[in-house]
Amino acid sequence: MKLCILHRSGSSFLQDSEKDFHTKWGVVRSKDVKIGKIVSNTGEEFLCCPASQGDLLRNLKRKAQVILPKDAAAIIAETGVHTESKVGDAGSGSGWLACFLGGIVKEVHSYEVREDHKKVVDENISRLGLKNVKTHLQDITQPIKEKGFDLFVLDMPTPWEALETMTAAIKQGGFLVVYLPHITQSLQFVNGLSDSFLHLKTFETLQRAWMVEGKKARPETQQLHTGFISVCRKV
Repeated sequence: MKLCILHRSGSSFLQDSEKDFHTKWGVVRSKDVKIGKIVSNTGEEFLCCPASQGDLLRNLKRKAQVILPKDAAAIIAETGVHTESKVGDAGSGSGWLACFLGGIVKEVHSYEVREDHKKVVDENISRLGLKNVKTHLQDITQPIKEKGFDLFVLDMPTPWEALETMTAAIKQGGFLVVYLPHITQSLQFVNGLSDSFLHLKTFETLQRAWMVEGKKARPETQQLHTGFISVCRKV
């Protein structure tokens, strides 16, 4: 059983209930790990609870950069995918987005051209026990047999090369979302759209953490920019 162990500092840890828990605040022996309050050998207190999907996602193995939660959440909010949706993504990377979506939608197909990346994705899917996420070692610029997608997300340097595939794969009224690190790439993508897609918007999501302690509150970091998201719809 995977557990999440919380410390008052705000730190959280994913822990196997059958192993000793080691931290800089001391060690909790496996026999003492249980749901509720636990105490290390130095007397430090922790709170132990069942791991959530978010806890598990944050601790997945990474081979490549991932689409962060703030951007993944924005994609879901903009497209409205739900428990009956069929979703695809290409440029699987470490599979974080595919796994994130797998916990929400009915069916996910993830496409990757690098075998080493696909291996990591398969391992992460297995760790989460997701049965509705399928991986494909395939170049998305070439035709795919899967069709009828409600949403397809492209996280790749040249998404405009996959537009023909997307036209055939996405259902009428479905969404195409492209995630790119540079606005010049977004500009090239939007300007290269065919009549099959209507460009709805291009945006970035900025997130800034705040320190809140007693009567004090101040920003902890600068606003975090990760990439640009372009949302299009099949017409």
